[in-house]
Amino acid sequence: MHIFDFKQVLTTIQQKSIFGEEEIKYLAEYYEEDKIENGQVFLAIINKYELIKEWRLAKLILCNFTTFQFVEGWEFIFSLIVPVSNGNVEHVFSQQNLIKTKLCNQMKLSTLNSHLMIAMNGPPLDKFDFEKAYNL
Repeated sequence: MHIFDFKQVLTTIQQKSIFGEEEIKYLAEYYEEDKIENGQVFLAIINKYELIKEWRLAKLILCNFTTFQFVEGWEFIFSLIVPVSNGNVEHVFSQQNLIKTKLCNQMKLSTLNSHLMIAMNGPPLDKFDFEKAYNL
């Protein structure tokens, strides 16, 4: 996506006004709907119109600073919102390696996904009510 390409220098007001509009609309349309993967429902995480409104507001703020450098401004904004580390991803892979071992190597993807969802989002084992889960 070219909205993350900071080397594109936008010089005219027209270029700045349409910068990233298509990409943001594409992302908004994709993430505004619930998704179903392997029988699990993942709820929508954004409101399309709010995202587009925030995108336009961010561009307006950047374009209204007369001494503001457009490219450096975007680099600064994205440095604030893009995660500094990949700790979350590493945590997921660590959990996956604990669940899917050499002894459990033929586990189906849906089963692995369910185990990961529980491991990542469930309560700690010392607080989990095994009796209640069994009786469900």
